[in-house]
Amino acid sequence: MPLPKPILDDRNFEQLVEESRNLLPRAAPAWTDHNISDPGITQIELLAWLCEMDLYRLDRTPDEAVRGFLRLAGITPAPAQVAQAVVTIATAMQQSLPVGLQLRAAGDGPVFQTIEAVDLTAAKLVAVINGAGDDVTLLNEAGAATFLPFGTDAKSDTACTLGFDAPFASPSVRLQAWTPTPEADAGTRRRLVAEYEDAERERSETCPVTLRDNPPWWLHYDVRTVWEYFAADGVWKALPDVVDETRALTLTGPIRFGVPADHVPGGAASDGLDPSLHYVRCRILHGGFECASRLSLIAVNAVPAAHAADVPMAMLGVSRGHAQQRHVLPQSPVVPSSTRLTVTLGADVENDWREVREWDLSGPHDRDYRVEPERALIEFGNGHRGAVAAAQSTLELHYQVGGSTPGNVQARSLEIWLDAAHNQMLLPNWSLLAPTLVLQQPFAASGGAEAESLKAAVARAIETASKASTALTLADFERAALETPGVPVGRARALANYFPALPCFLAAGSISVVVIPDCPGPRPMPSDGMRAAVHRHLARRRSPGTELHVIAPGYVTVRVFAKLHAERGAVLDALRDIAIAALDAYLNPLHGGPAGEGWPVGRDVYRSEVLALLAALPGVVSVTGLGLQGEGDDEPRCGNVPLCKDNLPASGAHRLVIAGAPPLRLIDRSHPHECP
Repeated sequence: MPLPKPILDDRNFEQLVEESRNLLPRAAPAWTDHNISDPGITQIELLAWLCEMDLYRLDRTPDEAVRGFLRLAGITPAPAQVAQAVVTIATAMQQSLPVGLQLRAAGDGPVFQTIEAVDLTAAKLVAVINGAGDDVTLLNEAGAATFLPFGTDAKSDTACTLGFDAPFASPSVRLQAWTPTPEADAGTRRRLVAEYEDAERERSETCPVTLRDNPPWWLHYDVRTVWEYFAADGVWKALPDVVDETRALTLTGPIRFGVPADHVPGGAASDGLDPSLHYVRCRILHGGFECASRLSLIAVNAVPAAHAADVPMAMLGVSRGHAQQRHVLPQSPVVPSSTRLTVTLGADVENDWREVREWDLSGPHDRDYRVEPERALIEFGNGHRGAVAAAQSTLELHYQVGGSTPGNVQARSLEIWLDAAHNQMLLPNWSLLAPTLVLQQPFAASGGAEAESLKAAVARAIETASKASTALTLADFERAALETPGVPVGRARALANYFPALPCFLAAGSISVVVIPDCPGPRPMPSDGMRAAVHRHLARRRSPGTELHVIAPGYVTVRVFAKLHAERGAVLDALRDIAIAALDAYLNPLHGGPAGEGWPVGRDVYRSEVLALLAALPGVVSVTGLGLQGEGDDEPRCGNVPLCKDNLPASGAHRLVIAGAPPLRLIDRSHPHECP
């Protein structure tokens, strides 16, 4: 936990003068005149004023020192972030586009630039068949709806099939899949990459020879898939050079593959596919999903673009050899870390100058220059912090403009190619080619952000320091399990001194973490792959000597038997449906329980709480004959249903009798207790 920043001294001028005056009788007994007219008191007041100024400065740390403290914690203020979007390109002919083509939104919108080269194919995606054999082409074309690419019952050999109206006729193909949450997927991707890289770094630093289980971040934690095409010999074959970053179609990302020469239309006789279309498919090899994979759109000829556009080289002029030379660029804002400075003096060309945000780490001989992106300002050093550019040297700067929040444009904004010299230089026939390349931006751009202020960086450092890097308490294990990237952990419960194989014995030093996937259904169960992924995440954070187990919950079916006495005029069948729905919601492992935050793992089902739940339903006068039946009970019990430490209740087939009110009935809300 971070310590609060102490106030070293909060005394003011009056307090300092009074404190000094009170010391005079002991320090100088002969000094008896303590009035302000005395020259000695004037000296005390002068020193108090100087001391107050020093105390004011004592609690104030310069920004350079704060940045230094942050670097010790591994944190630097984040620069402005660049927004990214994925656009699709429709064309009537095969065409290869280089990286760096520029496009913009309508009007005077921000300019984006493609960040990957792409081989365009004229083939159009005209059929999407999910794993259940349903044609979801219209849902895919709508883009706003969602569909299940593998269906609801995804298992081995289940496949999502894509049909194209023509052969690809291009060296490679680039698809893009979007889930309903593309912006959240970007954050998940960053966490997955960071976790994978941290694990690889730890492995190289601690055990460079020992191989550990650290699968690549782009692989799903349980499902393994293969992309296939229908070949000329009548069988499905694996596509060459596949790069799939969608984690089995669960994460927004690209799919790239090479085009085989023997790709033919149609499919196997048992597939029931249109024989005129060319098909590729994503087939599950093994594994399964806790939550069914959902997509909003899958499209061909997709290319990523960033709000960071190259501009013509800026001639900064000739250096005068002065300290702290400053130059203002013609366009702003500058994309951080995008500048490249060339300093030329005669035949000597220097390309090793480095962009910095501050002079904190620059020495007198470092060829550094400082950039203020928002002001488009370039500043050279003074010989003490950063070298001075040699006199009479020519200064040239390549840079990009963009970044920050203006790049977060809405969907269907980036639809205009820039007809400028930049694109003409990349493709000499650009003016003729551009009208044939139809742009579409299916989803909004995201990721653009303002530069992080120093105060925000300090707050981030405090938040980071407050998080336990090593799991020591049960709450630490639960929090770390919930933070496992790319795994749908809905709830976690850590059990101390619990060994799953011997649940009735006290196992000192053994921690078992019960994980529940955040997926619909009365009994959400984690797969072996999900438990292994959570275990890998926790194993890097456990303390030495701790034995760790990640286990699935056990479910105990609970059935409720009761007689509900309805108010006069109540619809009995509707009341039964309401009561059963209330019981199902109450016993739900994710959203049920007394607090509505999920049933606490290992908590018994109390008869009194179920009675109160049913009695509080609208239209219910009273409840009699209430009994709970757990697994192994021959008859409903009049008491509570006990659960083991790793168990959860599951709502069973309840038997509720709804009794209507008699024609002339005395109102009596009390009944003889039906339990002994």
